[in-house]
Amino acid sequence: GSDGTYPNGISGNYIVGAYNDGTGFYGFFYDGTNYTTLNDPLSNLANGGTRAEGISGNYITGYYWDGSGGSHGFLYNMTTSNYTTLDDPSAITSGGTQAYGISGNYIVGYYGDAAGSHGFLYAMSTSHYTTLNDPLSDESQGGTIASGVSGNLIAGNYYDTNGESHGFLYNMATLSYANLDDPLGSDGTFPFGIDDGKIVGSYTDSNGNSHSFEAASTPFSIPPPAITGISLSGTNLVLNGSSGLSNRTYYTLMSTNVSLPLNQWSPAATNTLGADGNFTITATNAVNRNVPQRFYILQLQ
Repeated sequence: GSDGTYPNGISGNYIVGAYNDGTGFYGFFYDGTNYTTLNDPLSNLANGGTRAEGISGNYITGYYWDGSGGSHGFLYNMTTSNYTTLDDPSAITSGGTQAYGISGNYIVGYYGDAAGSHGFLYAMSTSHYTTLNDPLSDESQGGTIASGVSGNLIAGNYYDTNGESHGFLYNMATLSYANLDDPLGSDGTFPFGIDDGKIVGSYTDSNGNSHSFEAASTPFSIPPPAITGISLSGTNLVLNGSSGLSNRTYYTLMSTNVSLPLNQWSPAATNTLGADGNFTITATNAVNRNVPQRFYILQLQ
């Protein structure tokens, strides 16, 4: 690549990325000895070409630009040498779809619609797309971008209302988000990939300098909130607690049968926690003295 080579993904001894030969971008696959060029047949070199971003098993994912300047994700099968276009059904032409990470059955990336940018999760086995929006993101400022996936965890970044970038870790099992901000990244944190519990990316310090980082996913697991007090106010139930995730929304669910699955419990209240994670939730008209017992639980949105 006379105008640069950019490794983006690795799996075992294999590396994928992109290079620019002066006319545009091509993807590449490197097996430790030989380079193989990747060029989606629907790509337009003058508008951006092809970029390979992630690899898992015999599959490579990335994105390309077409003749109209729109971006599309792709999935390349190394066994059959076939390209499959990945377009999130919610994407618009000007927003496009870009695939970044792959692990087993799952592909992640982002797409753009009229409101802004959103992350997506694509399951190859079902051809189903799931939109990922960090609840603290602002779509008009850059939204949410999913960059890497490993097991049930997805890493990426989102932009807040001030246009500042924050890392996030999304747990597919609990459907919950956790912030992933490098303590030195006062001007932004950008996770790029995740594998076996290790997250890599970059952050920008207060002087505008960029640095790489590696972090373990375990410190960013979702902490359980603690209910520290329960009181009654007429027919209202008041819950006081601590150790919740700051600025996140919690639901108070109610059931007369504690053995029921949570999807059969009834919502009694919704509250967004403060910056310190402490909270007071009032469930209005939640008390019925004619009902012998009711059970309550907190659930993170």
